[in-house]
Order: sequence, then structure tokens, then C-alpha cells
Amino acid sequence: MPDHYNRILEQLNTLTIADGSNPTVIDAITDPIHIQSKNLQTLMDVVLVNEATMRSAGQPIPGTGQVKETLITDGETGHKDVFIPNAGEVWVVTTISAKPTATGTINLSMSLEDSTTGARAVLDTGTGNATTATLIDMVNGPVYVSKECFLQAYIGTNSGGCTFDIACHRVR
Repeated sequence: MPDHYNRILEQLNTLTIADGSNPTVIDAITDPIHIQSKNLQTLMDVVLVNEATMRSAGQPIPGTGQVKETLITDGETGHKDVFIPNAGEVWVVTTISAKPTATGTINLSMSLEDSTTGARAVLDTGTGNATTATLIDMVNGPVYVSKECFLQAYIGTNSGGCTFDIACHRVR
């Protein structure tokens, strides 16, 4: 068998298609592969594995859905990173909500931040008096985030604290 067989398929031979959709396992095996002509067959095997485990075409990878939570404490203001994926990962955010942790006044916004230029694109804002029963619908996706273009909140007024809940699926 060629070297690429041992390096990719042999390492995955105990996984089923459903198990193989675990992005951590496949990433660990495929990340060190260099994109060069001598690795052409290995790269073709990676494409085949990604297709078989539904890790291609920007669709959600099965089993990766999460609600990520970021707590903003009472009185905390300014810019705060709320979701920065690992290098090489891309996530699609379907919705973001903010829920006050106590009754108070809140003024906040959610934006995409460019890690290389510092440029910022505001996705949504919310302001007013809120109680713990208030759920502020911040963003209705899809919004794609990566290490290079991640989610950041700006909190202007925060007299009670809040939690950001980010519903997302990994697509790469």
C-alpha cells in the first residue's frame, strides 16, 4: 500500500461514517499534510473522507451544533470577544441572543471583527431597560465566523450583566 494509505485511511479505519464526522479526529490526521504534487493522492483521499463525512460544501458538520455562552458581568463595559474559532475552523452562526442576568439598563452591540485590520462590521444593537425575563434577539444568521473574522460585543451601559448565547454549527 502507498504511504498515504497508512497516513489517512489506516488511521481512520476504526471509525464509521458517523464517527468520522467528528472534526477533531479528522483535523488531527489531515492538518499536517502539505499541499504539493507528491501528496496528490493523499489530498484526494482527504477530499473523499470529507465528502463521505459531510464535511464539505459549507454545510453544517453533523454532531457539531452548539450553543456557546459568554457572560458579561455587572458593570463590565467596552469591547469583548465572544466567539473566536480555532485556526482553520469556520462556523455558521444561526442566532445570537442576549439575556440580562439582573434587572438593569443595557446598551450593547454585536459585530464581526477583522483580526488583521481591526475593521468592524456591526451586526445588531440593543438598548433599554431589561429584566431577567427579557431575551434580546441580537442576530438572525447565517453569519460565518473564523479566527480571522470573529464575533465581538460592545457593551456601553451594563447595570445588571448579561449572557450572550450563540447558536452555531461548524462548517469547516
